[in-house]
Amino acid sequence: MARECFTTTGNLLSALRNSDLKPNYRVAVLDGQTLSIGPASLPQAFVFDFETETLKTGVGTPSSRPHTPAVRFNDSDLPSGKAQRATGRYTFTHNDVAFARSSLADLLEAVLAYLEKQKPGALDKLSAIKKRTRRIVARDKCDLFDKTHLAKDHARMITGGWWMGTNNSSAETRNWIRQACDAAGIDFVTEISIGI
Repeated sequence: MARECFTTTGNLLSALRNSDLKPNYRVAVLDGQTLSIGPASLPQAFVFDFETETLKTGVGTPSSRPHTPAVRFNDSDLPSGKAQRATGRYTFTHNDVAFARSSLADLLEAVLAYLEKQKPGALDKLSAIKKRTRRIVARDKCDLFDKTHLAKDHARMITGGWWMGTNNSSAETRNWIRQACDAAGIDFVTEISIGI
């Protein structure tokens, strides 16, 4: 289950009174934790993060973002997918790397493999994180869930002998990817684009 983030109207109004914000700026929901604010030409000029209750400025467009060269990587380096049936087209973009998968579980697996290749040790950091009743990744599939029967039906072995859960909603998948990016030292808001 995705974590719900919220703020008070007072905090949000205070952030929106920033003198750099113009009345004609657009506001869009990026995910369950952030709003993007800016003109049509620069939609993420500002980002309000509900978790920290702060307004971040200067996010910019891809051309003005700081560019960190990715480790040499192409889609053939990633797991191709194991879904029994296609449920959509889900995408992930970081710097010059972009890939798509036809299920949320396949996308999450590909992102985890990509991030581990970019920042070895990222999955180890992720394994220490447990949200309510589950982990994002674990060395033993029985450690993924509080209920052991879930590991039998909803665990998948991924890169490097790690296991991940496959029964994630779109909001949970986005949140797991956000946390995986944090573990890899990649700014989810400024460096990543996800189509879920």
